[in-house]
Amino acid sequence: ARFGYGKNRMARSLLPVAIVKDISVQSMMQEKTGLVYWELTVMIPLKLFVHHQLESIAGKECRVNFYKCGDALPEPHFLAWSDIQSEKPDFHLPQFFGKARFEQA
Repeated sequence: ARFGYGKNRMARSLLPVAIVKDISVQSMMQEKTGLVYWELTVMIPLKLFVHHQLESIAGKECRVNFYKCGDALPEPHFLAWSDIQSEKPDFHLPQFFGKARFEQA
């Protein structure tokens, strides 16, 4: 998993793996009546927000996209949480990001 921070795709820095490894992710895909549903639960420790001084993120919102790239697999595939309307796979288009609202566990 990679966790990046920045104003755009060129001015982005990735957080160290030692911090990112504490993210917990649980995903589920299921098909119902010909449609595929994808559920993603992400638990992000407060310490990941190293570029902010936060006491809590409860109730805060941000713009995000979660995606999976399977471009190097025998059968290439791409999956995004937010609908990206682009001719080619490009998950760094903020105009298509969704909103996430944080809750305190």
